Amino acid sequence: MIGVAGDKRGLHVRSARLETITVSPGIVATADSGISLVAQWSGETANQATTAFYLGLGNDPSGHDFSDRLRNAITEAKAR
Repeated sequence: MIGVAGDKRGLHVRSARLETITVSPGIVATADSGISLVAQWSGETANQATTAFYLGLGNDPSGHDFSDRLRNAITEAKAR
């Protein structure tokens, strides 16, 4: 699940199954260890393209640990 808040669309929460998520490196210019999560998120119809959401993570042990655990969970889900 990921939550997004914006001036135009307000607050909304989306979800995706782990096995459908693709992880990309974060935005190179950022100072954190964030990652982009690409998937067909809840609320989209079957004919809509996938959407990427950026998940900002601290460039510290906790941020790196979360990123590693999320990547491992996605890899394990895809292997089933």
